[in-house]
Amino acid sequence: MDNARTVGLTAARRQLAALAVQAAILPLRCELLVVHDPADISTADVERTLDEAAVRAVAPCFDVTVLAVPGARYYALKNAGSRAARGAIILHTDADVVIEPDFLAAVVQAFDRPEVQVVTGNTYIHPCETVLERAVALFWHFPLRSEDTTPRPSTMINANSVAAHREMFLRFPFPVDRRLRGACQDFGADVRAAGHVTWQDPAIRCGHPKPGGWLGMARRALWQGHDRCWERRWRNEPMAGPVRAARGLRLSLAGALGRVRHGAVRVRARPAEVPLIAAAAVGYELLVRAGYLVTRLAPDAIPTIFKD
Repeated sequence: MDNARTVGLTAARRQLAALAVQAAILPLRCELLVVHDPADISTADVERTLDEAAVRAVAPCFDVTVLAVPGARYYALKNAGSRAARGAIILHTDADVVIEPDFLAAVVQAFDRPEVQVVTGNTYIHPCETVLERAVALFWHFPLRSEDTTPRPSTMINANSVAAHREMFLRFPFPVDRRLRGACQDFGADVRAAGHVTWQDPAIRCGHPKPGGWLGMARRALWQGHDRCWERRWRNEPMAGPVRAARGLRLSLAGALGRVRHGAVRVRARPAEVPLIAAAAVGYELLVRAGYLVTRLAPDAIPTIFKD
């Protein structure tokens, strides 16, 4: 329930109701753990949201548990859920995503293949109706919605749509450190380093809202630079010189602008919007670099200014 702090309980209620409807028609018994920090969202509010979503009424098969973990944030909440879960397969999702009607069925079907130990879905930006939403869909880190249904090995892990055998989450918990996001990629890297394959199944689809308005996107860019800086510190990588930094920026901009150019038609961007979206992509990449430099000079500045 960590993301409900920013998007509100209405989104959480919608997500819980959708999960209940889908779980009710699955030919197996399901368990629902709602994990939260009571300092942010009270247990009473969580229970009221479950009642308003009619989770227990719609899906009597759901064993519902509300788990309060004081002081925990995004990845720590997920780790606590993994430890408390009793099922053979665990799915991690978030309060702010919008799952498609066959989301849970696609997760179950993915594990019909014995080689699948870890699978992640196709998370895309939804809704995609305003200029900002189309911009985020085109240059942020989630791909566009895919019509493909073929699972493939992948190095990408989406923490809002990742499922695995329980022992995988227990053996490879999400790292909890100074970063806002990114630990899900470490989880995937640890799994692959142990000799397992991580899969992406585009049939497991869910929409993710844009992270706030234009200022919210700027905040996420600065946090991304902060996280990238700490990742390089932990790898003992020196700060890039001006030539290497310029080359890295050029490659990032080329990738972002390429996605804008090739995906504009798919998100129905109007021709007059494309230059604005391209400018936003450039601005985002520049702010990522700014967050990186600020963190190099003042490691606690971003978390102090922009509270998680």
